[in-house]
Amino acid sequence: MYIGCFSYIYGSKLKNISMNYLVGENRNQIQMIALEQLVAQDSWARVIDLFVDILPVDGFGFKHVKLQSEGRPPYNPATLLKLYLYGYKHSIRSSRKLEHSCKVNVELWWLLGGLTPSFRKIAYFRKIMRRLLEKSLGSLSLC
Repeated sequence: MYIGCFSYIYGSKLKNISMNYLVGENRNQIQMIALEQLVAQDSWARVIDLFVDILPVDGFGFKHVKLQSEGRPPYNPATLLKLYLYGYKHSIRSSRKLEHSCKVNVELWWLLGGLTPSFRKIAYFRKIMRRLLEKSLGSLSLC
């Protein structure tokens, strides 16, 4: 969106100044956004998504693969594995940085389906599932 002319009064005369600044969208306006369009087709997020989807997650011994009927539902271990692999590929090692990335990174919004696990949940997953992650990472070579 461009703004054309700008008028102001200088002394007693009206002056016109031509301005061609780029103006962004109104932040208060509701916009329809498709995350699918915002993530590139050759993105690593898509590769990680496909890789984890074909893994036999229940065969690795992850907890919470089968849901219980009471209590708050846990995060799917496959979702947390996707987050861990994405952080591994993009050199994001800190649980707090991964949590922040879940809130601001569009690729992670797409990859996790809008979920934002806390840094404690990410650290707990990393701690408890260390051996299981090494087993699942053994079949993936990240450049």
